[in-house]
Amino acid sequence: MTLVQSYSCPAKWYFLVIRNINTNETVVSELAMSFPYKLQHLLSYTSFNVTIFHEDHVLFSKNIRTLEDVPAKVLDLHSWLIPILLFLVVSVAAFYLYTSVNTLDRARAVDANQIKF
Repeated sequence: MTLVQSYSCPAKWYFLVIRNINTNETVVSELAMSFPYKLQHLLSYTSFNVTIFHEDHVLFSKNIRTLEDVPAKVLDLHSWLIPILLFLVVSVAAFYLYTSVNTLDRARAVDANQIKF
């Protein structure tokens, strides 16, 4: 696991602008208070221009392209493991008890039919 340290920026120091290259729509236009800067809700498979300014100076400008959407939430299978195992153990035990009781009942029924008066 890699930890990413966030670096604070002096107040009103960096200005971040992100534009959709295809539509020229400005998606983000705000002061960046720290880096790395987390972008959310960008369209998948879309090209953007990311520019970071300090006053009137361009410090960074790059075209990027997003890939597919964020995958749906992945279930933590470890948290489900114990309840699933418990369910399986109880099911097997109940099945065993049910079949053993039915076997005894059938055996008694056979014994009762074999008794002749």
